[in-house]
Amino acid sequence: MYFTILVPKETRANELRVALIPDDAKQLITQGHKVFVEHNAGVGAGFSDQDYQQVGAEIRTVDSNDIASYKKFFKDINLIVRAKRPEHTRETLENKTITAGTIMVGALDPLEKNSSHINEYHQAKITAYSIDQLQLPASDPMNLLAAMSKISGKLALLDAMQKFHSSQNFPPLKKGDKTKAVLIGFGIVGRAALAEALNQQLPTTVILTNEEDAKEIKSKGATPVLLNKNDTLEQQQKLVKSIVADANIVITSARRPNQIAPLLIPITTLQVMQKGSVVVDMALSEGGNVEGSEHDVTHVLGNEVLVTNTSGYPKAMPVESSKSWSRASLHFILQLAANKNNIPLLPL
Repeated sequence: MYFTILVPKETRANELRVALIPDDAKQLITQGHKVFVEHNAGVGAGFSDQDYQQVGAEIRTVDSNDIASYKKFFKDINLIVRAKRPEHTRETLENKTITAGTIMVGALDPLEKNSSHINEYHQAKITAYSIDQLQLPASDPMNLLAAMSKISGKLALLDAMQKFHSSQNFPPLKKGDKTKAVLIGFGIVGRAALAEALNQQLPTTVILTNEEDAKEIKSKGATPVLLNKNDTLEQQQKLVKSIVADANIVITSARRPNQIAPLLIPITTLQVMQKGSVVVDMALSEGGNVEGSEHDVTHVLGNEVLVTNTSGYPKAMPVESSKSWSRASLHFILQLAANKNNIPLLPL
């Protein structure tokens, strides 16, 4: 099966990545697919329109205020590959003008709370694949989440440190004290955050469910705390509350495949935390571990605790991130083209 592929420009705030770089577009074109790229879609990641044209892609433009322009923009396209969902106004226009039956591939936030975008895809008859939901070994080139999570874990820890030390509510540490970090979850994000916390020489506690991982954490000089996954949510919340009460920085990334993330830090826990502490909710796309967290917003909640989220920390490294993202997009599209019924991910 051959696709006519469109790579739209990302429109979310500060999103400079692109889902398909010229080298990978060239591979698709060589195999018989057609590739169209929105004007300036790759500029933020260092790729010009000319770079795409030199490998055989064609450039398309769209007037963001003209629905007729959108219809022309999506004409003859049967696969859209993007990094993230567009901002709301554009997403609404796209859903009105994308041809029924078009496939959309990207990180599409299928578990996001208080959003109707999946139903809107269904109404528009868009076949959507959220590539970040693939359950694959970390080494698999299609494992987008693994590639982005390595970057995210490190940057989340550094961001939390910066916010904590620049907060007006920052309580001066006593002489000899160090900033205390707690990591909840020990997947790829947690591992990357731990590596950076140890690099920053922070006393660090990791809350996790796997005993073997606990041994690894201890061997690295951090403190593991085992959470019983068979306990009730209330029991888990109680344990977490006892651990984070004196923390300065908390990074949460507790989630399970294709499930809503557990709410491990309710407002009652935020109320007993230290004033000026920072909690970064890295599980928000799956529902969130922290009550009151929102995409790309920092709230002051509970005992003047900063609860924050950045939907795409890898945005800060757009060139490196785009290369990894494009590699995942390329392999996914090739597998989709070779045998659509054998793709290791069901459409949303």
